[in-house]
Amino acid sequence: REHMGYYWRFRGSKDRILRVGEGVIDGIAMEQVDLQTGEIIAQFSSYRKAHEATGVCRSVIKRVVERRGKANGGGFFWRYQGEKHGPWPDPKPTHLKPVEQLDWES
Repeated sequence: REHMGYYWRFRGSKDRILRVGEGVIDGIAMEQVDLQTGEIIAQFSSYRKAHEATGVCRSVIKRVVERRGKANGGGFFWRYQGEKHGPWPDPKPTHLKPVEQLDWES
């Protein structure tokens, strides 16, 4: 957020700072990238337009673009337009407690 001419965010936050003239209402341009080749498949002007064209849920696209969790969203990699990085390794699972299957009849 902007206050007194400066942009602020919590340290360690991956929230993107909007460029001058860029607004959430207008959408934020992003790219749909092939996971295997790294080639740009398509470019979209907003999460909504990406969802409408691909059928991938907006929240899934946003999660990948904001680098939270897996780099795969609907079988594609997503990033802000102009970024050059590729997909990152999947995070290690945090729920490693053993499980057991129960049979209700015994």
